[in-house]
Amino acid sequence: MTIGSEFHVNVRDLAGPQCVQRLTQAIQKLDPTALVQFDLQQGFVDVVTTQPEQAVLMAIKDQGFHPWLS
Repeated sequence: MTIGSEFHVNVRDLAGPQCVQRLTQAIQKLDPTALVQFDLQQGFVDVVTTQPEQAVLMAIKDQGFHPWLS
C-alpha cells in the first residue's frame, strides 16, 4: 500500500455514526486504501491517503459537510 499524505480536517457538523459511515465511504471511494479516523466530540477527521487534500475536502463537501484543514 502506498500512502501519500496525512492531514487533519475539521468537520464541526459531524453528528454520529451515520456521518462517520458516509464520510468514510466517500473518502474510500476516492482511495480504497485510505485510513480514516474520527473524533466526533472534537469534530475532527484524520485522513491518510494517496489522494490530494482538495479531492478529499470536495468528497466531504459533496456529502453536505463543511470541512476545513487545521
